[in-house]
Amino acid sequence: MLNKTFKYPIELILLLNVNQLFAQSKWSLGGSASIDYCYRFYSNSNTSAVTKKLLDTVEVGNLGYNLGLKAKYAINNNWSVISGISYYFHSYKSKEIQLVVIDPSDPNIPKSSNYVYKSGFIQIPIVISFYKGKKLKFGFTTGVLLNKAFFIDSYRNLSFENHTETVSFSQLDNKGVGKLYLSGLIGVGVSYPYKKFEFRAEPTAVSQVYTIDGANELYLWNAGLNLSVFYNL
Repeated sequence: MLNKTFKYPIELILLLNVNQLFAQSKWSLGGSASIDYCYRFYSNSNTSAVTKKLLDTVEVGNLGYNLGLKAKYAINNNWSVISGISYYFHSYKSKEIQLVVIDPSDPNIPKSSNYVYKSGFIQIPIVISFYKGKKLKFGFTTGVLLNKAFFIDSYRNLSFENHTETVSFSQLDNKGVGKLYLSGLIGVGVSYPYKKFEFRAEPTAVSQVYTIDGANELYLWNAGLNLSVFYNL
């Protein structure tokens, strides 16, 4: 008789506790994507001023992108820690360079050329985020990213009179594959919660700041609009 009396109240209490646990979950899972403007800068210690000036004259930025899966842990209503894994594609290129040729009428001699650098990285971000507001929240995200290069490619486009040819010289860049880089990240933006979802839009800038396993004169950076969505567990 005693069991029947307390059976359903106890089950109800347990059910309410479970629902309350999930309703107050501090964990969220989600994804992010961005289209970025990409470029680079050279170390003052390893690159001469003359070389830097020449390269800055002929090289320009190019488009890249970032796709990632994220996990977010809410410390409180404003602060959170975010990590995960993402794929980062970076590219920059040179301007079209007009070539001086002996016989301009020869169709087998290229008239102009440009070169393109492309690289792919696996990134692990470790960032903190602060957002505050009632419905529409405003805030910032900052932290570091660990990058590992798994491909570095470069090629030259040769423009002839009637066609264009691409010549790859990626074998010269293999020494950079496998290197680890540390990057810094800063972003500001808006956050909009909807039911168990959170939508974010953050203009974000990222720059390599340190080469972990060896000296390097080249550091890559990118800036773009990062869009992300999280689902509260």
